[in-house]
Amino acid sequence: MRMRAILHRLAALAALPAVGGCTPGDAGGSGRALPAGWERTEVLGLTLAAPGRFGLRTIELPKDVEATLEEMQSYSVRTDSLEVAVTRGTYLEGLPVELMGSARGAVEALRSHPGVSDMTYSHAQTEVSGVPAVRTAWQNRFGGHHLQGEILTILLGRVLWQVEVTGGAGETTSEAASTVLESVRIAPR
Repeated sequence: MRMRAILHRLAALAALPAVGGCTPGDAGGSGRALPAGWERTEVLGLTLAAPGRFGLRTIELPKDVEATLEEMQSYSVRTDSLEVAVTRGTYLEGLPVELMGSARGAVEALRSHPGVSDMTYSHAQTEVSGVPAVRTAWQNRFGGHHLQGEILTILLGRVLWQVEVTGGAGETTSEAASTVLESVRIAPR
């Protein structure tokens, strides 16, 4: 299976939900210049740096998960070795949604997929635009490939965002994940 197809399948799995400003050329105020060909963009209520333009991404949800959502949208951008995806779900009124539970749910969706092995991960609490968030780093083997990624999970009221960066294991994916995730801001309304 080609690396691009593997990345797309794993990023889609991670998106399954569970029950400030910056200057141009700057990766979200991190002081790091954007890599060549990258741009800051707004997608689904977030601003972030990405290696190209986002396109609509279809995610098949289990019926029990679909029944908890008022709306869900996902967009992604892919290169030959990397996928960046942004997913936003709005949960039904009155449904309890928990930030860490949602971050764990993304990892469990990855881990439970047939063909995934040697899964390791860690969670770290953080903030995005003053809103609590969880940054999850993971590594696994899938289809003979050693993959890694990071997922930033943000919960604001009934709205849950997950920003995912997935690629082959190595420094390039780590650097890309840092550039993307450190640039994420909730867009002003």
